[in-house]
Amino acid sequence: MPFWDCELLALLSSGILHYIVRGYKLRGMYRCWIQHRVSVLVWRIAFSAAITCTVACHRPVSNAPIIEHYRAATCIPVSTMSPYTRKWDTVLTLSDGSKVKVRGAQMPSGRITVSYVANGRESVAADPGYYVYPSDVRLDSRSDLLYVKARGLAGGISQQTWLFEYDLRGQRLLKSLEVADSVLPAECPSSFLTSRNDIPALLANNRQGHSQSRNGSA
Repeated sequence: MPFWDCELLALLSSGILHYIVRGYKLRGMYRCWIQHRVSVLVWRIAFSAAITCTVACHRPVSNAPIIEHYRAATCIPVSTMSPYTRKWDTVLTLSDGSKVKVRGAQMPSGRITVSYVANGRESVAADPGYYVYPSDVRLDSRSDLLYVKARGLAGGISQQTWLFEYDLRGQRLLKSLEVADSVLPAECPSSFLTSRNDIPALLANNRQGHSQSRNGSA
């Protein structure tokens, strides 16, 4: 903070500035200059207070259905992996036979998009923000719901983790929620799959496993 702002802050705290600004001691251009500096200082204080309240008062969720759905969903393999960046570029076959390409990257302004092979339509499944990056993508093959985990420094200030739930058949975002990272399972390993030819078998096994679970519970 420049030295004149420090002086103004000291005057403001002592109550002297109140009388100066009202014109008891200064006139003309000096009074305008003081008023301008006070306005800037007040805005800075208000902005800092708002940011502090937002960060301090907001609490991520530790228990929610989306957390359990994400935990049970099947990993979508990372297509390429650089030292610090995961990228997805995978074609999925939905339960009705239609095909969807899932694309995205773990990078600034990164988001997960889905494009429908039949009509070429593209939609955004998860757009967490500039400093919060997609880090994990999963699919519930029973309901064709896509789950995206994103984490990072929101606004460059606070560490956050978000989960997104996207309906691939309905082509709409169902839910996004900030969650506690500590309650989530480990992210899918980067080497989870090396061949895209394995994806249909993986999803088929996932559907079969869910079907057996339902039959067993019945």
